[in-house]
Amino acid sequence: MSEDRASYGIVTIELDGDELELKPTLRAFQKIQNRFGGLSQAIQGLSGLNIDNVAAVVAAGAGINGTKDTEKLKEQIFAAGVVNVIGKASEYLALLMNPTGKETAGQEDDDDDMEK
Repeated sequence: MSEDRASYGIVTIELDGDELELKPTLRAFQKIQNRFGGLSQAIQGLSGLNIDNVAAVVAAGAGINGTKDTEKLKEQIFAAGVVNVIGKASEYLALLMNPTGKETAGQEDDDDDMEK
């Protein structure tokens, strides 16, 4: 596995001097799916600027568990500005839809047609 493939889908967010890596894992996917009902609903949840929704996505991606750690995360998100964190959280959700970075055969064919 190449280093590019191994790091594909990881989004880094800096909050209060801490760097958090949001990793595309099945566990994160399931946590987000269980909370929101799916990834598209999670994206909609972020658009409402709700700090609880933003924290849920970041916590799932960073593997943060527990009420105390989640409350600390909310404080860090608030201090950074919810709007400033939503972009990275949205990027993470988009990458979580395709954690391998591989294109489907249809996408590759479309790309070839565009080059001609």
